[in-house]
Amino acid sequence: STSQAASASASASAPAPLVISNVYISDHSPKVLQQLRARVNKDTCIVSTFTDKDYNRSSMCLSGAPVAVTMSVLSVVQAALELVDYSEHKGNHPAIGAVDHVNVHPLLPP
Repeated sequence: STSQAASASASASAPAPLVISNVYISDHSPKVLQQLRARVNKDTCIVSTFTDKDYNRSSMCLSGAPVAVTMSVLSVVQAALELVDYSEHKGNHPAIGAVDHVNVHPLLPP
């Protein structure tokens, strides 16, 4: 029917869902950030990175398809837990661990 064809055409042209995530790590060293960047998969875009020496904190902003970003976030968090010695952490920002904050927000709905 015409309505089925229109519906199929609309769903075929609908944009794929996208998400954006920020991962905050309790370390600002370039060496750690470089290793974390290497853990982001090829299907995820690194939108930005930020380091703050006074806070001894870094953040990575990642974007892409939900599954790709999820896998990248999990890989980055695992690497941070392996690399960051939180027992030696010193910084002006309150933190609760090697990874102290992760958020994910939709950019385009499914």
